[in-house]
Amino acid sequence: MGSELPEGWSIRTVGSFCHQFKRLNGDRPEIEPLSVTKHNGIVLQSEKFNKRIATNTEIYKVIRRGEFAYDPMSLYYGTIGQLNVVDEGVVSPAYITFSVDSTVDDGWVRNYFQSEAALTAYIAKTQGGNLDGKRKKTDWQGFASILVLVPPLAEQKKIAQILSSVDEAIEATQAVIDQTQRVKEAMLQTLLTRGLGHTRFKQTEIGEIPEAWEVRPFGAVVESLDGQRVPVKAADRKKMPGQVPYYGASGIIDYVAQSLFNEELLLVAEDGANILSRSTPIAFVISGPSWINNHAHVYRQRGLALLDFLAHVIESQNMERWATGSAQPKLNAAVVASIPVQIPPVAEQKRICEFLGAVDAELDTHQSSILQLQRTKSALLQTLLSGQTRVTP
Repeated sequence: MGSELPEGWSIRTVGSFCHQFKRLNGDRPEIEPLSVTKHNGIVLQSEKFNKRIATNTEIYKVIRRGEFAYDPMSLYYGTIGQLNVVDEGVVSPAYITFSVDSTVDDGWVRNYFQSEAALTAYIAKTQGGNLDGKRKKTDWQGFASILVLVPPLAEQKKIAQILSSVDEAIEATQAVIDQTQRVKEAMLQTLLTRGLGHTRFKQTEIGEIPEAWEVRPFGAVVESLDGQRVPVKAADRKKMPGQVPYYGASGIIDYVAQSLFNEELLLVAEDGANILSRSTPIAFVISGPSWINNHAHVYRQRGLALLDFLAHVIESQNMERWATGSAQPKLNAAVVASIPVQIPPVAEQKRICEFLGAVDAELDTHQSSILQLQRTKSALLQTLLSGQTRVTP
């Protein structure tokens, strides 16, 4: 923290305006369990996991609208948030719950906790950890001792208003994305079962489809590339200079330039490979040179089905029902190969992909808008919370 303070600002500890509390739930199982996340703050547990995980909530902590919670085991990742989704909920007893007093604006505090300055402070206050860097913890004493640059209350409120306007734009754009996604889901249901312009249908093992369509096992229409993974060596990097996408279970993890850790990877040097995640039922088509780790299945088209079309088929199905294993269900390659899929003539596949591609392009445009708004907010957090840019209350 620099030696020069913006005029009227002060240096305070988090503990001077944040106050820990422990409000146990007791025998109230009807209260909604909550989770604290890195990117979305406090969310409904049922939304994060698509089901309620917590069953015995007697020792869970009650948190009310406007109050805060953080996970001491992952605060250094930024896992902290303010409750705004419901009036009252319960969080894990391992979480630390606290409120802020009237000497600060809670909107300003919420934004400070999301800033890079705060994340740097969390990391500095985190202690412990084993040889793998796990089990680190940020206890209340460490968190409360963080030093913060605090503007006058009126300026805090103005800063919060400015940042809130960006949040509102992000939320409005996300609402458009959500609505567009619902439209796409309806289109998927119609186009992948009724097709385009058909009047004659037949019953199959996957339901009613146009008479002109076929049903084939997934493995019959693609070629698996999973067996081509090799340990990455220095010589492999020279094959593809520059930034190379590095894919895992959820999509691009990072871009790999000069360094890759030693693991089994697949180097796909040409366009047109299809990736199906092993742990989460999503599919995406890659284009251009890419590295893929062993957390995703990789397939190449055999000719009967377009990769884009198959990606839409996978998107439309409830792929979780094909996952095996109890601790962490995964999509086994042999099981995936046996999954029956509908196969229209290639010309119709192309037309279906054109319709769905137009919706995907619209979704991509809105997602780009959100990314730009997030970058704008990040820049504002840096300048407004440090006093580099002053605002008039």
